[in-house]
Amino acid sequence: MFTYRSLFKSVCSSVVLLTLLTSCQTGPNESEQTKLKILSVYDQATIHNMGLRSFLNEHPDITVEFLDMSDNEGNVLDKYGRMETLMTDQKPDIVINDALSYRLLAEQNRFLDLKPMSNSDDDWSAGRYGAIDQWMALNGNGTLGGLAPVFDSMVVLYNADLFHTYGVSIPGDGLTWNQLLNTAKLFSIAGDGENPIHGYYTDQLEVQFIDQMAATHNLSYMDWDRKVATADSPSWKTIYETVIQALQSGGLGISKAAPAERTIADAAELFAQGRIAMMQANYGTVKKLEGMETSFAWGALTQPVEESNRGAGNMTPSFIYSIHGESRYVDQAKELLLAMNNKESALKHSAANGLLPAWQSGQAGAESNLAPFYSLEAKFVRQDRFWEIPLDLLLQIRQIRSDNFQSALSGDITVEEALRKTQESLQSLLDSAISQ
Repeated sequence: MFTYRSLFKSVCSSVVLLTLLTSCQTGPNESEQTKLKILSVYDQATIHNMGLRSFLNEHPDITVEFLDMSDNEGNVLDKYGRMETLMTDQKPDIVINDALSYRLLAEQNRFLDLKPMSNSDDDWSAGRYGAIDQWMALNGNGTLGGLAPVFDSMVVLYNADLFHTYGVSIPGDGLTWNQLLNTAKLFSIAGDGENPIHGYYTDQLEVQFIDQMAATHNLSYMDWDRKVATADSPSWKTIYETVIQALQSGGLGISKAAPAERTIADAAELFAQGRIAMMQANYGTVKKLEGMETSFAWGALTQPVEESNRGAGNMTPSFIYSIHGESRYVDQAKELLLAMNNKESALKHSAANGLLPAWQSGQAGAESNLAPFYSLEAKFVRQDRFWEIPLDLLLQIRQIRSDNFQSALSGDITVEEALRKTQESLQSLLDSAISQ
């Protein structure tokens, strides 16, 4: 028989059952906030200024827990080793890498492949400098493990007036180092003793300049994986001889300042004074020179390239956003990556960080000094885990290499002898370090 008491019991039972069923649901509740855990090699304030603050304001349903690697004390290079541990222990949803940490983690297949997102129907990446994604794939086992809104690279600046004054033809893009330094030799008689005109000028130490040339050819003085010195080879002999000839001819100018006092700003000042025919420069130096008053016309060429691969060059993406392969919040993480890597954000925040945007601005047309930054494809450059190598060992290696090169430069020993002595000393030093 129906009674109000039985109706009351039925309603109460339904409420209890509904409560129990609701409490048994699994997975994130859509009405709750999603907390994204971010592991970053850059400080939190910088990332907020580059767009994270705006993203969080527009997405009140998302919060972040920020693991700031820049706050860690100790050797600055130790963070790369610690990142491997934190990737396992903390399982961040998003990792904001520099070029080194990306290579380290991407080669271990730690990141989600973002290529499907980049190739989606709503192609947010249209017009983007493709070499950046190419660099990601080259350094990430073929997958697009990260997105970068900005990058840096190098170009060769030239003083057009000096070329005309001394009757030297202005070279085109795609110079090799040999071609560049042979051109520099044509200015060896320019200027005077106190105010020479440098055909090519660098603020680097001689051994640093040699390594810059070697990097173009993916050449290293040490195979750290096999623990073998590789400083004596026909390729090294060619580089040493090329540099020595350029220095002795007067075409290659090296800063005379103490190593700790050498800055690219000094080279920019000399260039602005009309005393350098050619020099390498990054984006920051180009913008600095564009803001300075110069009495001559100048322009830019692509960086020196490898003869067998003239269409590719070295570059360094920065603020690389990756998604952990085991993230629980992939959709929300992708939203954040798109917000931090879209064209508007890249153009807005690149200049403040002295970096080039992934999208060419209107200033980077065919006649712009910025155009050569966007002209080459990316190339793979081997990266040693140098943060695992004791600093004192690296300093000893540099000293050995520098001493033997200087002996060859002064004519005390031949290039062959310099390379042989360097090879023997480096191998002995490495064997000693391994045995300890």
